[in-house]
Amino acid sequence: MKNIIKLTLTLILLSTVIFTAQITVQAKERNPQNTANVHYRLVDDTYIIRLDKGQEIMSTLKQFCIDKKIQAATIQGIGAGENLNIGFFNTKTKQYEVKHIKDCVEITALMGNVTMKDNEPFIHLHINTSDSFHYVSGGHLLSGDIALTGEIFLRPLNTKLKRIPAPEMGINIFEID
Repeated sequence: MKNIIKLTLTLILLSTVIFTAQITVQAKERNPQNTANVHYRLVDDTYIIRLDKGQEIMSTLKQFCIDKKIQAATIQGIGAGENLNIGFFNTKTKQYEVKHIKDCVEITALMGNVTMKDNEPFIHLHINTSDSFHYVSGGHLLSGDIALTGEIFLRPLNTKLKRIPAPEMGINIFEID
């Protein structure tokens, strides 16, 4: 009886080791370079990206684009954020009026694009959030952290889009030639 128990325990342990090794190999195949501590997978022409708690949204996506040499892309996502700085561009003053959201909120919509500005990827995102009272707020995402998780779809475009200054507007716009 003791031998049967030992054999059973050995088989369970061996199965656990093999299963863990398979998961590790699968993860490495899906994400051979854990770029900027981002978990991602490339499916067809779209990167499926998971941002984790504490990651700063804008800088993490910028570093991802630098590492992957992405010069133009569309971005969409959902998740939860905190310490968000959301701007409304005042066309009279040509300045952002910034709202700070400290506490955790749902990111009900995150959308935007990647272009090049000063030879670096420029992340341009707009965000809608919902608080615990289900009030929705939105605007231009200036900065912010992931509170729980961020689920991002980033689709590179086979082109290079540049941003150029438009002094009369006070912003940088697409250069379309």
